[in-house]
Amino acid sequence: ILIKIIAIGVSIYGVLKLNNRALLFLPVYVILFDVIYGFYQTGSGLGTIRNLTLFIYIISLILFKKNMLFHNKWLTIFLLYTLLLIPLSSDIENSTINYICVFVSFMCLPAGFYFIRNVKDLHIINISMIILAVIFVINSLLSSVFGLGIDYYGGGIKLGGFVASKLFSPALYIVLLPVIVPLLGKRMRILALLIAVLGFIFLLLSMRRTSVFIPVFGYMLYFLFSKRKVQFIAISAIFIVMMLVLFPFYQKVLEMQFQARQETFDNPSLENEYRYKETLIIYKEVFSSAKSILIGKEIFNSSGNYYHGLWGERPIHIDYNLILHGAGMIGLILYFLAFYDIIAKFFRYQHAVPAEDYFQELKNMFKILVMLCLIVSLNGGITQIS
Repeated sequence: ILIKIIAIGVSIYGVLKLNNRALLFLPVYVILFDVIYGFYQTGSGLGTIRNLTLFIYIISLILFKKNMLFHNKWLTIFLLYTLLLIPLSSDIENSTINYICVFVSFMCLPAGFYFIRNVKDLHIINISMIILAVIFVINSLLSSVFGLGIDYYGGGIKLGGFVASKLFSPALYIVLLPVIVPLLGKRMRILALLIAVLGFIFLLLSMRRTSVFIPVFGYMLYFLFSKRKVQFIAISAIFIVMMLVLFPFYQKVLEMQFQARQETFDNPSLENEYRYKETLIIYKEVFSSAKSILIGKEIFNSSGNYYHGLWGERPIHIDYNLILHGAGMIGLILYFLAFYDIIAKFFRYQHAVPAEDYFQELKNMFKILVMLCLIVSLNGGITQIS
């Protein structure tokens, strides 16, 4: 316990010492804990250390820049509303832990709005994303060689602490590549592309459909929105060629992983998906009483608390179902209003963005990220900082 307290204290001091600049390095800070988790697994308290550190850091930013809370009033109301529901939970500790994750993730948006003020700051956070991707690739190489982590599907591949939604961050790095590369020199561009290729290979080997879907669908949207289609096709061609050149090195493992998940791919109907059944169950339970319709039942505490516990400790996966189950229709409406406010502000102020090509690409990337966020919520991850 003493070691955990010391670790939390050191982490908080280190983050606060960097002040608002630390925000630009949060992706690296977060992913480092995921890597360490791969060595120690559950029970290490690493998640608690990271989450408390980030929570205190975000609170310090709010105290430093109080207007952050009013940048998106509906987001603030949603966070305050869900906070007030925690005392009604049957497991206040678990609800609080998950609430901290939701709070940190959501507050990074207004924090970024206030503290990423120019291209220099953007370049720093881009470098941070490259470092994140490098760490992911190195971790995946070492974990697969030394057998660190969990082999979810029995195909023989282990990626350390990178499981489920923790794979989203390297997937998003690949999506962000079109706005990262233009600010880099020639050598760094080659490195960024190579890391993206290696990262996507490990995402493929993970056989996590959402993690593969994120860059694929993200690039489909980018091709739709961007005016730089020729450059995009050229880079995509290079990307595919590199994937094919490296294919002999990961072919066998990919085949083993595919065979391990073959049942899932052979039965793609919605009826065989837990998430489809989950949605029907949650809506039936929530709409069973006026109280649960309005304020839900168990805020961010779903494991064992729905479907009469017949699914054991399986948590609710779909974010919309989780919010409806825990915060009722009021919470779900506030959640959508928060996104509406984000989108409305974008369309209101987009004309103020400089006309240069790079800034127009940033506008396109913003639209892509918002759409991906809404779609990926169908898979879940709102209570995961990674």
